[in-house]
Amino acid sequence: MKLSILYSIAFSILLIHPGQAQNLENTIRLADRYLESGQVEEALYTYQRATFYIGAGSNAGLLLKIAFCFNISGDFERSLEYYDHAYYSEQNDSARAEIIFYKAAALIESGNYHFALIDLLGLDPGKNELLERRKTLYLASAYYRLGDFINSERYFLSAIPSNEISSITKIESVFSKKSNFYRPNPGLAMWLSVFIPGAGQFYSGDLAAGINSLLLTGSLIGLTFYLTKIYHPIDAILTALPWFQRYYQGGFDQAEKIAVSRRQRNRDLAYKKILDIIAAANK
Repeated sequence: MKLSILYSIAFSILLIHPGQAQNLENTIRLADRYLESGQVEEALYTYQRATFYIGAGSNAGLLLKIAFCFNISGDFERSLEYYDHAYYSEQNDSARAEIIFYKAAALIESGNYHFALIDLLGLDPGKNELLERRKTLYLASAYYRLGDFINSERYFLSAIPSNEISSITKIESVFSKKSNFYRPNPGLAMWLSVFIPGAGQFYSGDLAAGINSLLLTGSLIGLTFYLTKIYHPIDAILTALPWFQRYYQGGFDQAEKIAVSRRQRNRDLAYKKILDIIAAANK
């Protein structure tokens, strides 16, 4: 037991030895180089190794880098966990706000829009205009991704200086046609293809997929009639029906997916346009 205590004391002394700081700096510097070169796994491992020099919860900057590595590697749950660790390890209010923005971005990216709103709405920028404007922009983005275009427009407009009348008008113009955010309608696309194979794809703007669906189902119907002349009608139906059902159902399922994809693309294009307007207004 005494020997164990002596080892513990010796180890504690080593931890506060001046060489420890040097080792920590070198380790973090190496991890930074890994990250800059796109070697995320190596960077993550090296950052985590660096925590052993100082303790896992005592360096907000290091924890933030670990969170960032988890984020870009697609492990959002671990990323959010480390953003929280970094937040509670940080004492500076401005730095804490920065961590909230990083976490909110990760939440939005992973589709957790409501949780992003909770964190953002709980953030108090005080009299810091820059932080207030960033908070407004993040809120606008979260509401936009959520499909709440009324609140999104309100916050996007708040992110523009009041004297930028031209930019405000452009933003209002984008949001004046809110119906465009809901087109094409996935439900309508599906039902169109239920009644007329390929019609939903045509409606969604994918002519090639529409022609393909129409020809496949039409050919199978033609094959069924042809087989009835050669074989018994029941045999013809039993032969062709499974194939017809497969391509018929696949057709209207595809029409819905195409509509969802095209609608999201339209929203993404509008979102990019909005961000470009805001960026120009805040130069």
